[in-house]
Amino acid sequence: MRYPKKVISVLLAALMMIAVAQAGTLLSYADTSFDEGDFRFTVTAGDVLTVSKYYGDSTNVSLPEEVNGRAVTGVYSHCFENSSVESVTIPEGYTFIGAFAFNGCTSLTEVLLPSTLENIGIMAFFNCAALNNIDFEAAENLESVGFAAFQNCSALESVSLPDSVTSIGENAFCNCTSLSELTLSENLDNIPEYAFYGCAALENVSFPASVTEIGESGFENCALSGVFVPSTVTSIGENAFAPDNDIVCFSGSAAAEYCGESGRVIDKIMGDANDDGKVNILDVTAIQRWVAELGVPEPYQKIMADVNGDGRADISDATMIQRYLAEYEVEFVER
Repeated sequence: MRYPKKVISVLLAALMMIAVAQAGTLLSYADTSFDEGDFRFTVTAGDVLTVSKYYGDSTNVSLPEEVNGRAVTGVYSHCFENSSVESVTIPEGYTFIGAFAFNGCTSLTEVLLPSTLENIGIMAFFNCAALNNIDFEAAENLESVGFAAFQNCSALESVSLPDSVTSIGENAFCNCTSLSELTLSENLDNIPEYAFYGCAALENVSFPASVTEIGESGFENCALSGVFVPSTVTSIGENAFAPDNDIVCFSGSAAAEYCGESGRVIDKIMGDANDDGKVNILDVTAIQRWVAELGVPEPYQKIMADVNGDGRADISDATMIQRYLAEYEVEFVER
């Protein structure tokens, strides 16, 4: 497996930063930590608690919502690192999962996330090779996924990031070799370097209009085929896709320049729903078929069919095209 020097150096730097930060935190709270049951808790500002260590023997763990009347708000860095836990339920009220929290938990298969979760720290689930059940959509307030947070989670098959997510770190899902279903947040603007590198089972991804950058090797060594890169993407890094990936894009876009001879470049003709280079009654029929669920448009077909600019390809667009063909004065909205 190829790990470029930049990735290794970033990883080492992150490890050093976390080690220093963790050491400082332990000193700061040395006299405000206590054990209760199978857990160690650390008191933070506002007299709230974080779970800082698990000592139990059970492999199926449910974290406490409160202890002695004080709320528990997060999973501290390294809390379960290299433990033998198999499933973990994180209750409502938790807002973060710290760096390295579940790093190396090779038996971990399931994590239940709360709706209150906001941040997943760097390398939080690094090398959790058995993890295959984690419902990201349940974390409807999740904002960020840290550097290499799920790297080498080779059993993870599906990732659906809620629209609350605005950032994911480099290497976030690198080498998730079983990942075959991916839904990106509608508010994500950047796919960073190596974010989905080596996701060998990933054949398709739909880019929301919010994405403007795809970083170096973002999808390298994936099995993508017929993936449409919209014109809203203005920056594409080196080796963002594998050389044999079939990338589809509109002429004049950043993707068109990137694709060269390996991709398919389409002239965007508003109203040409069936992508045959003309606007005619067949485009009206194509939209009617989609509305009747007799077919599904390709992402680029949906854009060209959406002549009223409302983000959908539906009967109102078909009517507008009919009026255009009947030579009524109609102005198509280009998106």
